Amino acid sequence: MVTLADVNEQLDTVTFVETAPGTFRVEGRIPNWIFAFCPGLTSDGQIKLAESFIFLGGFIEQAHEEHDSQGSDRIGSGPWTERDQNDIEQNLSALAVFVKGSLIIQVSLIPDELRYHQRIFQKAREYSLEFEQSRRDKEQREVLLHAIVHDLSRPLTTIDGALHVLEDKKLAQVERDKLESLMESQIASAQEMVNSILEIFQSDHQVFQAGAVTEDNAPVALVCVETAVTNFAPIFRQENVNLVVTKRLRNPKQKVVAEEDQLQRVFSNLLENALRFSPKGSTVTVLLEEDAAQRLIITVTDQGPGVPEGMTESLFQRFSGGKDYGGRGGLGLYYCHMCIERWGGDISYIAPQHRQSSPGARDGASFRIELSKFDLPGAGNEVNNLVPFPRPE
Repeated sequence: MVTLADVNEQLDTVTFVETAPGTFRVEGRIPNWIFAFCPGLTSDGQIKLAESFIFLGGFIEQAHEEHDSQGSDRIGSGPWTERDQNDIEQNLSALAVFVKGSLIIQVSLIPDELRYHQRIFQKAREYSLEFEQSRRDKEQREVLLHAIVHDLSRPLTTIDGALHVLEDKKLAQVERDKLESLMESQIASAQEMVNSILEIFQSDHQVFQAGAVTEDNAPVALVCVETAVTNFAPIFRQENVNLVVTKRLRNPKQKVVAEEDQLQRVFSNLLENALRFSPKGSTVTVLLEEDAAQRLIITVTDQGPGVPEGMTESLFQRFSGGKDYGGRGGLGLYYCHMCIERWGGDISYIAPQHRQSSPGARDGASFRIELSKFDLPGAGNEVNNLVPFPRPE
């Protein structure tokens, strides 16, 4: 016949029955490990468990409260750690059971095997966190690589466009001088980018985080747009695509909450995408205006085929289009989204049915950027740095 003593011995458990509030007697076999907590314990003696196990004082009260208020007849403590009288840390667990109105407490010593499994689980969790950090670092490197490729291709594209325009022998000397000056500035810009990239990798891939946007470094949105337009004008001209900037701003010098270099890169991404999908003789329009909420809105619209309906939901995700849709690596719009989200702004694709187009206008693709004006209440605070990514200074 199996007895409680047999069960206790097999499970290395000691069983206590409450005889008075807070006072218990031991039932069945007493395992040796319990004497490290209760040196004078005997099979017929009484013990106040809360005096030997600090944790059990609160657990016993909780068990009574849950039994009285909710009718709970079985409450587990979960594992806990307590030092015995030899100052050795032990891992324990307890189970409170109500049988015929009496409280029974079973206390178990967690075996070394279980502690080993717990350590394995903890190590697996640590590896999981390290893997997640490695994945985020890989994402950041991919975005940095895209930024490098894009930044280097931009001056080269501008130079290429200017060279093609210079082939026109009828071009006035004044225009030739302007194009030559533009090419010189783009060559210098490319050299600066190369130097910045080398500095980054020589300094152990230093990650530049976003800082505070202040009155001194907050960019003028119109200036950033015009800089990008000036850089792309030669290649637009070469491809026979018109590039028009429309301004509906009360203050053309309005500053926005953003970082100047990254904002110019965002506009360059959108102009490059618009040009790639624009048929010859069509027009790309850049519109600057303000909405009712006093945010500055920049919209870039082309007259190309537009975005396929099945791609609009994932348009701003990594590798959403990439080379299958004519892009370089599927990171351009993802990069734009990361920047603008960090500045507290918004970027969205406006479907043709939601636009106010003139009769006969082509659908094309239209991207809308919303940025906070710098002089609005609360503007100019620390840029949201939840989505950091590496960038050259």
